[in-house]
Amino acid sequence: MEHSKQDIRDWFYVMHLMTSIKQVLSAKEVQYQLGKKHYSPVWLMMMKLRSIMGIREGEYKLRDTIEVDQAFFPTRTEKDYWYRQKSGVGSQQQTKVLVIVESKPVENVIIAYGNNIENFSNGKIRDFVKKAKHESIKKVVHYLKMIVVDDLKSETADEIMLKYVDPNAFVVTDGSTSFVNFKKHFTSVY
Repeated sequence: MEHSKQDIRDWFYVMHLMTSIKQVLSAKEVQYQLGKKHYSPVWLMMMKLRSIMGIREGEYKLRDTIEVDQAFFPTRTEKDYWYRQKSGVGSQQQTKVLVIVESKPVENVIIAYGNNIENFSNGKIRDFVKKAKHESIKKVVHYLKMIVVDDLKSETADEIMLKYVDPNAFVVTDGSTSFVNFKKHFTSVY
């Protein structure tokens, strides 16, 4: 925001929009919301914020109980529509993603969240406890990281896990060959 010609209120409004709306937010929509004539300053503001969010994302390490798995997301190019591609795990139409999730027991979240008197007074904790008991929820997702990878080799998974996960974490996997070296790097692996 330093040396920016944009109003500080606009910066905070854009931050609010980017962090509170779950759908994809376009710069055109933000331009309309702010009532600005020009597109490029709004686009630049959003790109700066996304850049900072990405840098911050890489700084923290996941702790406590970590669940790791691989996922495959369909991706297509224009040529995929004309030529039959191989299907399944090795398909050219699927992007490989390593999914790392930090989960916490519900009790820990309730205690941490309950220390804030404001949250308790407006009934959020009571609603959460009621839902957790009704649906027998044992744990909740705290943070997650999804990293696109070129391959699912164990060396690739090791490198990513060492970068993003605390060595004292309890790691839970499905026993895939991609995760065989985790016992060397982390205190507990299941």
